[in-house]
Amino acid sequence: RELTDIRCLEPMLDGAHVRDVHGVVGTGYRGETIYSWDAAAARVSFTYYNILGEAMSGFLTPVEGGFVGHGNRRLEDGTEHALRVEVQFTGDGFVQRGFEDGRLTALIAFERRSPDAFPELYGVGETGTE
Repeated sequence: RELTDIRCLEPMLDGAHVRDVHGVVGTGYRGETIYSWDAAAARVSFTYYNILGEAMSGFLTPVEGGFVGHGNRRLEDGTEHALRVEVQFTGDGFVQRGFEDGRLTALIAFERRSPDAFPELYGVGETGTE
């Protein structure tokens, strides 16, 4: 089944971090990632939260044409799972492959679009365009 997953990236706290808000149209599922530069480790770290109460954290490593993310997903019951995400940029978008405990769990192709086209995901003034 094909779903539409919308993302909006914007700088926050005077550009010290990047906020990535996303939602899957028509499902109620949404989440938010905060990306930050970790100077001590010399890499980008991330923390992701979703509407299910789950939290994920880890770091990104640049690779040719994209990046690879490594981290852990913590469920509400406290169990943790190893995560890996592979992102390859493709013109006006990217392809993302998600793995959990070594198993492919998601394959998503993203295209660049205006967040103003999806008001059901972004409240007034939250897209950074108003």
